[in-house]
Amino acid sequence: MGSIKNFSKIGEFYSGNKARLLLVLLIPLVLLAPYIAGSLFSGDTFFTGYLMNAHDQNIYYSFMKQAQDGHIRFLNLSCDIPHEREYIHTLFLLLGGISGLLNLPLWLVYLVSKYIFSVLFGFAAWAMLKKVVSGGWITTGLLAVMLGSGFGMFGKIYSFISGIEVSGEAMSSFPGDLWMPEMTVWNSINYTPLFIWSYLLIVLIYGGIYLGEKKESFKPFLVSAGSVFLIGLSHSYDLVPIAFISFALFLLFRFFKSWPFKQRVFWGYSAYGVLFLATLLYQYYVLKTNAGFSLWAEKNVNLPPNFIVILMGFGLLSLGYVECILRVFKFKQMSLELKFMAIWLLLQTALMYSPFAFSRRFILGISVPLAVFFVLFLKRLANTKLPPKISYTLCGLLLCITFLTPAYQVAANFGKVVIRDSRFFYSQEAYSAYSYISNNLTEEDILLSGIKESNRALRFSSAPVSAGSTQQTPEDVRNKVEVLFSQAGGELDNFVQNRGISHILCNKSEHKAFLNKNLGFLSKNEVVFENNLYIVYEVM
Repeated sequence: MGSIKNFSKIGEFYSGNKARLLLVLLIPLVLLAPYIAGSLFSGDTFFTGYLMNAHDQNIYYSFMKQAQDGHIRFLNLSCDIPHEREYIHTLFLLLGGISGLLNLPLWLVYLVSKYIFSVLFGFAAWAMLKKVVSGGWITTGLLAVMLGSGFGMFGKIYSFISGIEVSGEAMSSFPGDLWMPEMTVWNSINYTPLFIWSYLLIVLIYGGIYLGEKKESFKPFLVSAGSVFLIGLSHSYDLVPIAFISFALFLLFRFFKSWPFKQRVFWGYSAYGVLFLATLLYQYYVLKTNAGFSLWAEKNVNLPPNFIVILMGFGLLSLGYVECILRVFKFKQMSLELKFMAIWLLLQTALMYSPFAFSRRFILGISVPLAVFFVLFLKRLANTKLPPKISYTLCGLLLCITFLTPAYQVAANFGKVVIRDSRFFYSQEAYSAYSYISNNLTEEDILLSGIKESNRALRFSSAPVSAGSTQQTPEDVRNKVEVLFSQAGGELDNFVQNRGISHILCNKSEHKAFLNKNLGFLSKNEVVFENNLYIVYEVM
């Protein structure tokens, strides 16, 4: 009888929530459609599995490949500095481990994980929205949280007309949703599983604390503790705002619920605090003492742009700030849930301009409470004295405007697939060369190539790549590699000897001057791979 009742409840839930279920399941599918098309219609090219920021994603793939090969702790293969395997990244360990265990290609696991995490986030956001709105406003909230964005499309139009690229120093003058993928949920889905994984875990952390306090139960705190452990060992920047906001949530319940609190709640916070501190101390230890990763920490300076750029990046969602501030003036009258949402939004926004060298990273998560208050603003607008046809039409128009940048990005991604953009679709010659590196080089070797090829090879290589990254490679090494390959200058033999290089990868077309200048030195070494476009030397 119990199973029949459960089945009946599932049926009732489905029949009453079809639209919301479809939104949660279909929104990620639409955003990821270009990636699915890229994998299905790559023709005679190799599709990398990503359509933006190849540089960073090749680093992610490097970690996943190490997990695929059976490693639990990772090396930083973006540099040739000798160091120990100490770094743990829970997400890439999970994805690479699944790939290795099930013998699935990394790009497929990467893509499917984006969809799974997005759907899970959608359900978590749904549960959160039910605490602050009801009826059709929950559906509106799901749309705003998962698809809401700013004026990035208009920034792109301006870029096209003016000829000013959204890159370099000019980038920070454009709306933030164009160049900060972690700023919004939709672009986090579009970019990498790392960001939507972080969004999911953040909602689970706060949701677990909320339910643990509300029900005076230990179990929900276990969800928060497990989630903070996972995020602390995958996107540790988030630990800073999580620490402040978790403490604010603790104080909120003390002031407005009970003090002292029950023993079960005490042990819940204790478990949460222990795992929080464990991950924080571990990350601090590795980034401070491990030579391969300390450089990464030192060079990782990410400061936020002018707040106007942030507001343009959120666009009409920024009306949520107005709604939040209006309600804060009547703070005591707000529900406990909205009090927390207001603290989350305003505190994390303030933290983004705190003295931390990486404070721009704190933008991840702000769009969730901001979208909630945006929906409450629309609800306020709908309840004005305007005729319902006008007020609700205006609400719908404002909501749809927030979808313009995601719509543009999906179309742009399809365009990259149609032309098989060479940044994301590799020729068979290139893929053959990278496959040779993948199958034949070990972590005892060191690979040298030009700046672009180094980063591409990093995705496939089990060996350290001398200049694999902008942030994780010593600046002097990167500059010397730039001189060697781009300017055909420097002394290759000295560099190879000093850095312990074992293999050299050359693109015959792009590195023609390098090959000609160093013909004498290269001829003394063995050609271990060659096709029409690439050649790989083993240093003898």
